[in-house]
Amino acid sequence: MKKLFTLIVAMFAFANIAKATPSYCLTFVNSEIKAEAYGTQVFYRLPTPLVKDKNYTLTMRVYFENPFDKGLPFWPYKKGGETQYTGFNKSSFNAGEWTNVECQFKAIDDHEFLQFPIGYVNGTMRIDDIVLVEDGTTTNL
Repeated sequence: MKKLFTLIVAMFAFANIAKATPSYCLTFVNSEIKAEAYGTQVFYRLPTPLVKDKNYTLTMRVYFENPFDKGLPFWPYKKGGETQYTGFNKSSFNAGEWTNVECQFKAIDDHEFLQFPIGYVNGTMRIDDIVLVEDGTTTNL
């Protein structure tokens, strides 16, 4: 009987997934607003580190479940090295809308990570269509 119940639950879960629209974006849920942006952080290890003194552009689409007006920081980071404090070109976002953002920066170190401090986010945030390129190239890093 337990196996039959497990099978039915699995079939129900699969049916609900099959009905859903596929989404390949990154989804972050912040259950409570933190006192500082770095209160909740997301790190992405770059396959190839950024190179000090080179110029880069990061573009992506973002979505917020709730209105958000605290700015959207983005910090290239290297363990034991420099953290570069920068942010995107937009600081206020409407709830339930996808918005394109861009950040142009000159690397101050050979950064290994992209750090997204999202401590001020209330609820769900989604990131999609991330493109990071060195200026003068089209290769997405």
